[in-house]
Amino acid sequence: MKKSKISPNEFSIVLDFITQIFSQQPFLPGAIEGKKRTKIFMSIALNFLKKLNSFRLFSLKNNHEEFIGAAITADFSDHGSRLRQLVFALYILFRLGFRTLQALLKAGKARPSFKDKILELHVLAVHPELQGKGIGSSLLKMINDYMMKEGYKGLVFFVECNSAAYSFYRKAGCIDLNYFTVSDMKFFWMKKEIS
Repeated sequence: MKKSKISPNEFSIVLDFITQIFSQQPFLPGAIEGKKRTKIFMSIALNFLKKLNSFRLFSLKNNHEEFIGAAITADFSDHGSRLRQLVFALYILFRLGFRTLQALLKAGKARPSFKDKILELHVLAVHPELQGKGIGSSLLKMINDYMMKEGYKGLVFFVECNSAAYSFYRKAGCIDLNYFTVSDMKFFWMKKEIS
């Protein structure tokens, strides 16, 4: 397993990898039904994130140069222009429906605030056959090293509380900040201090 640098040509391959992982397990169950809608959502969201000034992609490849894990972060205060946010929201509304937009708005309302420089984790994806083998932990370590180098004080994100991902983040030392609900599902905003 080795760290990889992403060339512009590889970026679309990484986006496809991440989209594939999340289309196997819906990103917002109850808000997005079906693999096709999840794939559409992830493609839209990742391309939106790519346009942020602070966008950063971390990835790991196996010895055959195949992607086995990837993570996407951006500065917590970087949301891009208001116009871009509005276009993104309208696109979500028309393509994926009101329930998906409502879920994203609830996440935004529950969003914590910080005075320190904070990094936001938008995506962490590991190949399903390789989960539990330290790849997610390696990605978190890469992110932690980047945060130390760039002067960030912590990493924040939200995750469903009844998921394997939530357990993974708790074991990694992340703490719950606050929560919001979508239908009957509970999501936590979490934070990982720099270590």
